[in-house]
Amino acid sequence: MTGKILIELLEIENGILTFDIMGYQTDITDKIIEKKADYV
Repeated sequence: MTGKILIELLEIENGILTFDIMGYQTDITDKIIEKKADYV
């Protein structure tokens, strides 16, 4: 399961996600922002 699909399935609004450098793909970070969460 890719990170993008996983983000789609999670309820992350107002949450904070952490992930390694492999997660810094713009499609994943855009999806996190779209779902109103933050990331570090």
